[in-house]
Amino acid sequence: MDARSFLLAAAVTAAREPAGSGRYWYTRERVIQKVTVDEAKYTAGVKTLVKEWEAGKRELKGKPAELEAANKEMEKKIGELKASPPKVSYAATAAHTEDSWHARKKGDSNRTVGNQDVKITFGSPEDRERRKKAGSPVLREDKPSTSDLDLPLILSIDNPTLTIQSLAGLPTDKEGLERRLRSLYGKSSAKDRVDFAGYLPQTSLDLLRAPLTPGTRSALFEVLAEQPGITSQGEVTDALGRTGVALTSRFTSDEDSFEFRLIFDEESAKLLEYSTTKEGESSPLTRVAYQDTGWVDRLGERSRD
Repeated sequence: MDARSFLLAAAVTAAREPAGSGRYWYTRERVIQKVTVDEAKYTAGVKTLVKEWEAGKRELKGKPAELEAANKEMEKKIGELKASPPKVSYAATAAHTEDSWHARKKGDSNRTVGNQDVKITFGSPEDRERRKKAGSPVLREDKPSTSDLDLPLILSIDNPTLTIQSLAGLPTDKEGLERRLRSLYGKSSAKDRVDFAGYLPQTSLDLLRAPLTPGTRSALFEVLAEQPGITSQGEVTDALGRTGVALTSRFTSDEDSFEFRLIFDEESAKLLEYSTTKEGESSPLTRVAYQDTGWVDRLGERSRD
């Protein structure tokens, strides 16, 4: 089935789904990421710069003009370090499971429990040895961590107005939703990196893993069906071993090209996984499989679905 036909069929399926309800939107996901940055060296570099900056502040006390120049220079150095962090010399992948609860009402706390079931894999025995020679740095903390936040959580970095609370106000028809998405794109920082065709699949991911109403979810599939550049790879297997239909698109960021892939369950049109792969590489930079999603009534409770 081609991408357009699948998306139109998914729109029909989504429209028939009942609307859910609950106090929290629960998500359990398995995150698999390629290790590219030497975090130990990066952290050490940041600490060194901060130490230099604090020493400089003491020496420039009472000299506001020179202090301001020093602050700008420090910001520049930090920016350069973030833009070109130290790379690892071996191929490794870190995987972990994360649970999250997004509150439906303002004032209720949100919760995330990360770093569960951490597993590190290496591309080859030689890569494992290279890591040992580098001092066996910690590639991912393996102790579960819990964080609570009382502020509303933003669903999309590129679209800060999209929250759990704002989703109910999204249009439920194709034309209305496309107008809203184009309006969001015009206000988004993404417009400086990609065109609308590149922005839409990634923003759609943010929406599809959130509690959209059946009407908005259906309309989103219809909008995607009309966009150029989305192709079907047919049946594939996700990171959890589930079979689904893969739809891919391409985008360019910082002069590099990437393949963006969404995997859907063919019968329910439920999002199973997304991944991002740099052009010319065989394995994804990031791969996230959605093991469980749904409404619950208490923090710590799993989905009833």
